[in-house]
Amino acid sequence: EINEENWLEILLRDDVRVGFSDPNKDPCGYRAVMVLALASLYYDDDRPLRMLREHAGITYMMNESGVYLDCTGLKPDSVRVFVRSKSVDLIALVEAGMLDYAFEYRNVAVSRGLSYVELPDELNLVDPELEDWYAKVSLKLMATGGGAKTLKASPIIYGLTVPLDAQHENTAKRFIRLLLSDEGRGILEESGFRPIRPEIIGEAPKWLTELLEEGD
Repeated sequence: EINEENWLEILLRDDVRVGFSDPNKDPCGYRAVMVLALASLYYDDDRPLRMLREHAGITYMMNESGVYLDCTGLKPDSVRVFVRSKSVDLIALVEAGMLDYAFEYRNVAVSRGLSYVELPDELNLVDPELEDWYAKVSLKLMATGGGAKTLKASPIIYGLTVPLDAQHENTAKRFIRLLLSDEGRGILEESGFRPIRPEIIGEAPKWLTELLEEGD
């Protein structure tokens, strides 16, 4: 029933139960809130924001620059919105039929054999070129050790490096060679990741730039 065209309408139905992890404890959780806030901006529809406020205790303010959400008073009603400490804790609820939908990273859904909806790049925090658009959403979160912090939405990018004092430097370099090969990229894509290009941002050691030039 749910697909890329109707996902938001279904998610907003009164009889649908949706879950995400605690945005104050888990990055997947605050990114789920960011996605819903971006959806409000992208579709010019404040219903996702109102759902967060009414069913999860997440308040918000909007202005010409974007939207600011306060997650420090998080209080899910566990009727429409369910929250758990970690995103993987929601999978069991979905599989048991206690949740209709949960926000997860795509690679988690792929590894667990779950069906998932592919969101537009304007919402899925995957495109580095949309960094300014993502930054229209800011969250106030509980900080470790007390107090609060503010976090702007940004692209989800995983990096890889070899420490200068690596004990098995040659093995690490071979692993990176595999990862950057067509075979390695294929494995990443099959696992639900999206390899980025260019692979290097900023300065890099000579052996790595030469490796990438070989691939070209």
